[in-house]
Amino acid sequence: HPHLISMPFVILGISLIFNLWRSPEPLGFGYTKRGIWRPLLLAIVIAGLGFINMWDLATLGGLLLLAASLKRYGTSRLGLWGSFASTLPAVVAIIGLGIAIYSPFYFGTFSSQVQPGIPIGAVLHSTRPIHFFTVWGLALSLIAPFLIAQIFGLLKGHWNKLGWVLFPDLKKARVVNSLSETPVSSLFLGSIALGVPFMIWAIIHLAANSDSHPADLFARFFSVLPLGLISFVSIVAIVNKSRRNSGDAGLFALVLITFSLYILYCTELIYVRDMFGNRMNTVFKSYYQVWILLAVAGGYAINYWRSQHAVWQAPARYMSKGVAIIAIVLVVVAIYYPVAAAFSKANGFKREATIDGLAFIELAVPDERAAIDWLKKNANSDHI
Repeated sequence: HPHLISMPFVILGISLIFNLWRSPEPLGFGYTKRGIWRPLLLAIVIAGLGFINMWDLATLGGLLLLAASLKRYGTSRLGLWGSFASTLPAVVAIIGLGIAIYSPFYFGTFSSQVQPGIPIGAVLHSTRPIHFFTVWGLALSLIAPFLIAQIFGLLKGHWNKLGWVLFPDLKKARVVNSLSETPVSSLFLGSIALGVPFMIWAIIHLAANSDSHPADLFARFFSVLPLGLISFVSIVAIVNKSRRNSGDAGLFALVLITFSLYILYCTELIYVRDMFGNRMNTVFKSYYQVWILLAVAGGYAINYWRSQHAVWQAPARYMSKGVAIIAIVLVVVAIYYPVAAAFSKANGFKREATIDGLAFIELAVPDERAAIDWLKKNANSDHI
């Protein structure tokens, strides 16, 4: 299956983006001067993903743009939007070069399942919390301590800035930081990133879904609010931290987690209109991307959790123990699945075990098995 085939290539693409993240120079001429093979390899790997699975190209292209923009933001005097504007042409050039390398595919045999007309549809019903927890509970519990620790540091700083507004005398004592130290661009970016998908959903939903009602906007707003808030604070965190810790490995893990959360947020609002006519394929393919991203980031997050647990003070340590219990329970439950699935798929092992791949046909479609046996007996290898 293409999604399985592409997994090592996706991990390779993430590794190359991490190499860019750790390099002294941001993506541009300085990065290219250190070796033309670097952008060339990025082009070959990322564009090659579209040859295997087009969703991987979109995901890795977005991750490259995000990581490269934050890298330039942290290593230059440009503002956030200036960093994005100066990085975008380089990213487009890399992906364009890759598409040119694979041009016989992209301009020859490539075909899309996207339906003609408007390619985006509005999700009619969001994921139920119990279903979302069933799919993502284990992964999110393993990265939760790391994510909470990163977000808490940001919120603590903003709480201090709020204290400066309420108690101006504290500024003189330097108990809190100045409010002007808060990058407004990061707050604006988080608002735009969350607001645009919601606005797109609202417009398409009210215009295209026959059972839509203006009250749906409030219901959907509150249903995506928890995931939206976590995504918003994570976006602000990676922007703020990029200004001070550009190239930090832990920050890259936080970027992967933030990007994953944002994909999950968007999946609750919009989907790609394809041959299936619903969000099923979008959920499947988007979730597959997020699984890989969280798996890569999870390795760092778990190691961070293990190393910091001993130095955390109460109540952080109690929360850490609580999350550990939840994670252990979910791991045990997940281990139960392959055992139960094997028992169920084998129908309780009631029949005699066999390695004959055609044995089930004799029970399910006996006429087909008879036709196969007749062909084996009467047909020669050169008859077809």
